[in-house]
Amino acid sequence: MVGTCVLLIAAGSLLGLALLPMNWAFVLFSIAYGLTCGNVTTLSPIIVRREFGAASFGIVYGFAAAFIQLTMAFGPTLYGVIRDMFGSYVPVLLMCAALNLLAATSAYFGGRRPLMSQS
Repeated sequence: MVGTCVLLIAAGSLLGLALLPMNWAFVLFSIAYGLTCGNVTTLSPIIVRREFGAASFGIVYGFAAAFIQLTMAFGPTLYGVIRDMFGSYVPVLLMCAALNLLAATSAYFGGRRPLMSQS
């Protein structure tokens, strides 16, 4: 649930940055997004540990970390290409907000559910 909330705050911040081109909004939404940046380093291992267990953590997080690093390496280039195509960062910010919403939805609906009690 916490991961979902963090991702929703990040998505809302990116939407605000994209749609409200005012100085106060830039400062406010940049601070709000910055507060969610912990998900870059700490949220993914927490999720992997919770969903896959301690015994599988090494192999699962090793694969996940490699994928994360790969996407983080190509992300800025992709964002630059999109910015050059459209002449603005608005499409990039909207795309990133949509990805955060997708991640929030996945985190909310994709997690483990408590077992039903058998009566």
